[in-house]
Amino acid sequence: MKKLIIGIVIIGLLAVGYQSMNDSSSSTIPLPDSLADLSKSNFQNLVDHFEKLGVDKQQALVEALDYQLREVALLQKAKELGLEVSQDEVTAHIRKLRKSIETGISEDGLEVSNHQESLIQLESIINDLGITYEQYWNEYLPELTKYSLMTGKLHDVYIGSSPEVHAQGWQGWMDSIVSEFKENNQQKVQEFKQEIGMSN
Repeated sequence: MKKLIIGIVIIGLLAVGYQSMNDSSSSTIPLPDSLADLSKSNFQNLVDHFEKLGVDKQQALVEALDYQLREVALLQKAKELGLEVSQDEVTAHIRKLRKSIETGISEDGLEVSNHQESLIQLESIINDLGITYEQYWNEYLPELTKYSLMTGKLHDVYIGSSPEVHAQGWQGWMDSIVSEFKENNQQKVQEFKQEIGMSN
């Protein structure tokens, strides 16, 4: 199921990989509340997405909860570490992504081999979301991009961390962040599980 989760991020961003944006000279923007906290509507959107990918209802519920807990835990850890994402970083990342998908040429002038496939996927995503093409780029994608860039900055912190942290591996370090979040927010997590009908 980890591949499925990665697929959601990849499909949502239609990105070919993380691009580090180190120029944060512009004003910074807070992470949106809808990503920075547990949300029933985000949870339901994830469940719906997993089901569209062919995951049965019960597994979709579990995967959606795990995904949202990871998302919130990583964003809160980034905030604790003082990491920020600027509006310019988000705008530049989206501009590069949009150009590569629409033209088939990357910012570096290289040909993007699957841009037609990406355009078809994008049209399907936009149709499923019930929004316009411009709404996707200007309203929907910026929120996901903030999360993606923040996760990338967390990865940069991991790269520069101690050998003890490195011994866990990137996935292990993220898992420890999620475990710490669950431990420190037991009541909040339990209340959210009750709200979405998954208390056990």
